[in-house]
Amino acid sequence: MSAGADGDGEGDERQNVILVSVDSLRADRCGHLGGTSRMPTLDYLAEEGLAFDQAVAPGPTTTDTMTVMHTGEFPTMTADDERAGMKRKIRRHLLSRETLAQRFKRKGYSTAAFTTNPWTSSYFGFDKGYDRFEDFMEGDASSSLIRNTLEDTSVPGSTLVQNLLSWTQGQNMYMSWRQFFGDIREWIREAPEPYFLWIFLVDAHMPYQPSPANRTHPRPLSLAANAWLYGGADDRVEDLFRPILLQAYDDTVYDVDDFVATLRGSVDSDTLLGFHADHGELFGEGGEYGHGVNLREELVRVPFVIANGPTGRIDEPFPLRDMPRMLPKLATGGGIEAVEEFTKPHVRTRNYDPQFGVWGTDWTYVDRASDEIVYERGSLGSEQEQSVGPTNEEHAEVGREVVGRWRRGLEERRQVSAAAAQVAAEADL
Repeated sequence: MSAGADGDGEGDERQNVILVSVDSLRADRCGHLGGTSRMPTLDYLAEEGLAFDQAVAPGPTTTDTMTVMHTGEFPTMTADDERAGMKRKIRRHLLSRETLAQRFKRKGYSTAAFTTNPWTSSYFGFDKGYDRFEDFMEGDASSSLIRNTLEDTSVPGSTLVQNLLSWTQGQNMYMSWRQFFGDIREWIREAPEPYFLWIFLVDAHMPYQPSPANRTHPRPLSLAANAWLYGGADDRVEDLFRPILLQAYDDTVYDVDDFVATLRGSVDSDTLLGFHADHGELFGEGGEYGHGVNLREELVRVPFVIANGPTGRIDEPFPLRDMPRMLPKLATGGGIEAVEEFTKPHVRTRNYDPQFGVWGTDWTYVDRASDEIVYERGSLGSEQEQSVGPTNEEHAEVGREVVGRWRRGLEERRQVSAAAAQVAAEADL
């Protein structure tokens, strides 16, 4: 690990803080992580500030990562939970724990959030701890349908109708940062200091529809490529549509970098700026597209950069799970020690297939429902899936031990939660 600009632990100084989360941004689109850069502004901030070489997302979807990143704990959901039950558990999880925003509130910060992803809306309790929380749900003509869909996924065709409405309106999951940046700038200008602001961008989320400023292909062509993706990514025409889809995605990443540049020009150099992705994206790796399907490097290794704070590079794995503990410490005088404290040799990540993963420095162990594998990593994008055997048994042993402790802890929490629910139910009788 190399770093500069250290500190003496938490002090009296309190920096304004803006944390930007980007949906579906792959690490290999960042030059500072060894990829071909589509994020020149972020790469510049990485060189001038603090860059994390191995930031690890709690999981490969928004609900996996954001729920954990706001509370510092994994929910007790399992593969046996029905969709509606999982949603109730997310709400209960957020409402029963101190959130990232509340930690800043406790330190005297004013707080606000702007998110266009419905999975981080007030419906789930993500507004907890924020003085102002804007999820853009009320002004969207499809908001009631979204709420009904979240409550009851049996509505025939509801997901398709929801996507069509939002896509044509340019709202919710299809809302560009340019549509609400004026609101962000106004809040920054009027906010009592110190403040904490969280912004969640969905510009790079599928369907990949770049702005006219960065669009390479004519819009009908990128629409056709997106339709191919949503239609199941038929491999018979993959050679035709995949290059167009990749270019459309890269163009949306340039849109995200435009936001980074615009935000940087709108705040002073004393404001602590954090930028990270909630997960990555697959474009045919392992025969898959999109996200959530597994724990490949392309999905759980994410960019994370902090500007206007400590400088250097963090080489060791850093779990985004520890954001609620690390960021307030860093903002209140913790210095580089506030970051180093949370680096780990092994970081946990999971999805709800279920797959339990343990991320090591150059390998990832995954306990799947029916078997176990080890991903061996080299340079960015060279990850290889291998069955457990003599060459990786040592990694598998470490992974099994970590996952075993993790499973036991989750089971204990489930039992406590079930007992508490039973007591509450009996009290109502």
